[in-house]
Amino acid sequence: MSFSTHGVPEAESPPDTSRRVEERHQLLVMGVDIGTSLSKVVVSAQGRRVAVRFDVPGGEENPYLLPTAVSVMDSGDCGECRLGLHSGANKHYDDIKKPLIDGKTESVQLPLVAFMTLLFQRVQKQIKESPDLILSRHLDWLVNLGVPTESYGGGSKGVKDLVGAYRRSAEVAWGLAERRRAERRRLGKVKPLTIELCRQAMEERNEEGSDRIKVFPEFVPQVASYVQSKQRQEGVHVLVDAGGGTLDVTVFQVLPPSIDKGWDPVWARTVRPLGTRYLVDHIAEKSGRGLALSPFRHLPSAAEIAQKVDVSLEELTDIVEPFRRLIVLAVGETIRKAGNTYMALEWPGRLFLVGGGAFIELYNDVAEEFTRKDWKFGVHRLHLPRPDDLEAPEINDSHWHRLAVAYGLSFDPDNIHRIRPPEDIKPVGPGFLKPPDIPPPFV
Repeated sequence: MSFSTHGVPEAESPPDTSRRVEERHQLLVMGVDIGTSLSKVVVSAQGRRVAVRFDVPGGEENPYLLPTAVSVMDSGDCGECRLGLHSGANKHYDDIKKPLIDGKTESVQLPLVAFMTLLFQRVQKQIKESPDLILSRHLDWLVNLGVPTESYGGGSKGVKDLVGAYRRSAEVAWGLAERRRAERRRLGKVKPLTIELCRQAMEERNEEGSDRIKVFPEFVPQVASYVQSKQRQEGVHVLVDAGGGTLDVTVFQVLPPSIDKGWDPVWARTVRPLGTRYLVDHIAEKSGRGLALSPFRHLPSAAEIAQKVDVSLEELTDIVEPFRRLIVLAVGETIRKAGNTYMALEWPGRLFLVGGGAFIELYNDVAEEFTRKDWKFGVHRLHLPRPDDLEAPEINDSHWHRLAVAYGLSFDPDNIHRIRPPEDIKPVGPGFLKPPDIPPPFV
């Protein structure tokens, strides 16, 4: 109640319920890129896109790159699980994603649930305690998760199994993280997370997180990270992502305003198990020598690898050549498919090389080879421009692309769905496009 200057009570103004509702229901979007070796998270909050720091042992010297690994600190399935590679651990799950790419979804689902649970808890805690963000007491979270596949599902059993494993693991992990948060709030403490607790959560088949998890093929947010930025340019683009597990090649186009149909077309798409982990396996197999290298750090130079497997540089070049040809074939066939199918595309286009492989000589040589080729579908190589609104002060402009998928996933799902995959685009006559129906959610 308030009083006038004459001491006469004034009528109370109605409560500002709109502000209370806004404070009660503040939406945050968590973009999660689970890489074969390193994972990244970018959170959209209050119009800002903030890269999440992870200071855990075992990864590169970069606080935004989290080793995709779980350490079990004591014996058995009842030992405490921790993010990263901790010394003194009884067991390390450091190959969580690679079996998924190879189609072995069951063997790693429990470690994946443990990893996601710890990841969700870490991100929520860090964002909520951030001194730079003014957040309400009650936050509504939405999680956009990237999956390494070249389509939105279709009838492929392998794709459906992979997507199902990711989605199911994320839903269970979210529910488990929420129950643990409630337990801490109620009791002031929480039991350590264990593989056995993850097993129990999987068996309960709790659907608590089902409405918060959205899943997208990784190329969709990666393209979105460029086309949503102020640095986007019209024309054809070739995006080559050389990660730890897969080599992802995407040919897309930014349409001019005169024919902008509210969506951005992807003309061709290829995913192959040709990432750096598979390169190391190839060298070890063909040389007949073990190659003990950390999957969470940059590969050493060619000279250092040759020394480790006890061959000359020339012999190493011969060993790697069949693998290099597969990379060239994957990139070349994707560009040809786009160019031959949609003759209206204007070449040459722009080529971006991103991912951990962008710092490795082999993948750079392949990218440069395509800029030198005197062929119909030529490209100019450029660096992927950094978005103005990405808040990641400890990563420079030449390395920011490691966060590109997570950044693209931090957008609202409706904006991510602006990216149209090849299967949803139907050419009608030379140079004209018929816009397809809105693609269904990737489930």
